[in-house]
Amino acid sequence: QVCSLPLGADRARAATTHSGHACTAGGLFSIEPIQLELYETGAEHQLLQLLSDRSGGQRFYPGQWDALREQINALPSLKPVLYENLRNLPLINLRWVFFILLVLLSVEWFLRRYFGGY
Repeated sequence: QVCSLPLGADRARAATTHSGHACTAGGLFSIEPIQLELYETGAEHQLLQLLSDRSGGQRFYPGQWDALREQINALPSLKPVLYENLRNLPLINLRWVFFILLVLLSVEWFLRRYFGGY
């Protein structure tokens, strides 16, 4: 069983008697996390094979890209994902529509004013 201590600095003190003499010692120590991945940079192929066997997976080597592609395409759970992006733009944000309406209203106002249509 793995015993994990809290991270950080701590003190230790030990006392004993030897031949009637009292001996004491003390000191400081620090507990820091160890990241084992930083020390072992090579792949562990036996572990990878064990993981693939336990999970029902397969192992492919470099150069087997076609076999990997065929295996992925044969998966029944593989389905294409379609994305649809709808964007509603309010009509008030179209400036050219605003100016066309402004021009048409101005022309109507001018023609009514000119011909006396009020």
